[in-house]
Amino acid sequence: MKVFLFLTLILSSYSYAQSGHDHQEDTKKTDHHGGMHDGDHHGGMGGMHGGHHTLDKNTLKQFFEPLPASIIDEKKNAALIKLGKKLYLDPRLSINDQISCNSCHRLDNFGVDSQPTSPGHEGKRGGRNSPTTMNAALHIAQFWDGRAKDVEEQALGPILNPIEMGMPNEAAVVDKLKK
Repeated sequence: MKVFLFLTLILSSYSYAQSGHDHQEDTKKTDHHGGMHDGDHHGGMGGMHGGHHTLDKNTLKQFFEPLPASIIDEKKNAALIKLGKKLYLDPRLSINDQISCNSCHRLDNFGVDSQPTSPGHEGKRGGRNSPTTMNAALHIAQFWDGRAKDVEEQALGPILNPIEMGMPNEAAVVDKLKK
């Protein structure tokens, strides 16, 4: 992940340098905010650093690809998908039966809760923002620090976290769900 970010920074720096952009000249203009800047902050690509950066479809395809229509055979895995949805919305996964995955990763809000950090089972807030769960199975790693390789490895993290959902261990989760 760090290598990818580093390469992206290098490529963008190279592209910026090749554009012939002279930032010293541009800073002589004053914007309407009283600062030294000229740039259309809301006009799309035309306002970025003097307006001469353009991205074409072929360049974008080198770095991005369309999302697959589906990452799972929905007919073959209908029962698994149904179980996943049920568990995602189930507050019994928390120690106080009040917090579900959907509490912090709201499906009606693009998989986020739009808060700087989310309240856990006692109302305490963790130290990190809740990342989106939309297309999370396609992410190269899970959690902001990438400590889980996939959603399967990630799933128990928030459930067993003492600040988030607060369950004491995996056995307690299983026992609770069996009731």
